[in-house]
Amino acid sequence: MQIKINVEASNRIDVNKLEPFQGRLKTLSDENYNRLKNEIIADGFNFAPHVWKTADKFFILDGHQRIHVMKVLKKEGYEFGEIPVCFVTATSYNNAKRKVLQAVSQYGKVDKDGFTEFTDGVDFTFDNFDLPDTDFDLNEEVGSNSTPNDKYDIDDDEKNSMVELYGVPPFSVFDTRQGYWQEGRKKWIEMGIKSELGRDVETINTSFGGRSFDSATSIFDPYLTEILIRWFSADGNKIIDPFAGGSVRGIVTAKLGRNYLGIDLSSKQIEANIDQAKEILTQDEKNSCKWINDDSCNLTNHILDGEKFNMIISCPPYADLEVYSNDVKDLSNMPYNIFLEKYRDIINKSVAALENDSFIAWVVGEVRHKQNGYYNFVGDTITAFIDSGVNYYNEIILLNSAGTLPLRAGKAFNSSRKVGKMHQNVLIFVKGDAKKATKKVTHG
Repeated sequence: MQIKINVEASNRIDVNKLEPFQGRLKTLSDENYNRLKNEIIADGFNFAPHVWKTADKFFILDGHQRIHVMKVLKKEGYEFGEIPVCFVTATSYNNAKRKVLQAVSQYGKVDKDGFTEFTDGVDFTFDNFDLPDTDFDLNEEVGSNSTPNDKYDIDDDEKNSMVELYGVPPFSVFDTRQGYWQEGRKKWIEMGIKSELGRDVETINTSFGGRSFDSATSIFDPYLTEILIRWFSADGNKIIDPFAGGSVRGIVTAKLGRNYLGIDLSSKQIEANIDQAKEILTQDEKNSCKWINDDSCNLTNHILDGEKFNMIISCPPYADLEVYSNDVKDLSNMPYNIFLEKYRDIINKSVAALENDSFIAWVVGEVRHKQNGYYNFVGDTITAFIDSGVNYYNEIILLNSAGTLPLRAGKAFNSSRKVGKMHQNVLIFVKGDAKKATKKVTHG
């Protein structure tokens, strides 16, 4: 059995001589590991990892998971030559700086002696980077009398490595137009998710919110759900969703090995979600996925005494942007001041049900009122959560595909100076201690 090596490189080395830069690496899920392994078997090895060469060792700076897979394949009897590598040395200043920043920012704590050896003779500054905790002060050990890092950028190999590790690069922008995002979404759609079922198309205005522009109804993005659930919860966790809507978040959460409780006012929507679950989920997964037909204001009626959840995920009504039904209890039918009062109450009750040291992922977007200004819905949401006692932790911009926006934006801009909106806000909050919350959801 032969593995093709598809990269030409002047430096090649036995795969078993390559060691991780430092030991505490994140691991791939079984699904992603098998996908990467099968990809290498089918297509060959298409990557030249950057390696720090010392007198007697070779440390991997990127491509850890690929190298791990190649070591496993070699043990299983697959044949291939030496692995192509790019040596990073202190003299290749820009490349060394970029690669060590990647290693530190991706893989957590580093070994003090190894780090100072690697950076010996090269000045670095880390003032412009949000790095994780280390066992030593980077600027104190390395020195900050350095060339500015304003030209630092990320190359394709680095981006691919982060996609491999985290599903998407852990940046403040999620770009849904990228190929890796499209593939991730496609996987879920091909599973049979039809979240538009149960929606009253006649009453719905499009379109917003972690949601697709491809249909008359707005559909929450399943790959966004996957990323948020993987990043901010752990296997077996209990997830609560006070504005459940369609089937996406429940099905994806159950498929990822968590327990889901979603509440929605529409009985028609709940019935459609349950029908979807019967088609897609296994029996065990169906047992871990529950939708309740009720007003979210009654959330506490469906929580056992003392019961706590490990994460909140939701996408609420965007005020009156989308009118979901004619029910007077439907928040989308209410004047904004009444909407906001009910909305804050639901947020308070949700946060009260959340275990300490846990995350909240909340997808929102601004909404225009009839006088053409914004309500400041995003700001009101942040204020509501802070007032509930949690910390505002991350803001992520969800960049959607333009869809028909180019056809509409010009006319609207000419007549009103309104710009076409193609993003939403993914707000991350933490209840309690962020480091403790992170430790609880970190795998490997």
